[in-house]
Amino acid sequence: MACDEAGNFHLIELKHTGTAIVELRPHQVAFLTAHKRASVWLLVRRLHTHENRETSELFLYRGGQALEVRMNGLHVEPALYWTYPFGWDELWGLISPLESHNVPPEPHGAA
Repeated sequence: MACDEAGNFHLIELKHTGTAIVELRPHQVAFLTAHKRASVWLLVRRLHTHENRETSELFLYRGGQALEVRMNGLHVEPALYWTYPFGWDELWGLISPLESHNVPPEPHGAA
């Protein structure tokens, strides 16, 4: 779970795999699917070796894609995809875009 500058919460289910299979439990799929209109996400890191070279990838899926990812793994088209080095600013910008916050400015002298 993450909290942004405006106090909004975002759930990010973290998974790690060495293959294209993403092991999601039934209760995780149910939660992500039931809350698909909220800011819920599935972030999968795949670390694997190919031709003696280690590769690290990140796949970001919307919560509503959880069942499809459970059934078809990383073959499902992600909302965003990166190879190392990762685009953390782009990732956070999709999860919590600043322009949607409408946070009023702090009054002068506020700490």
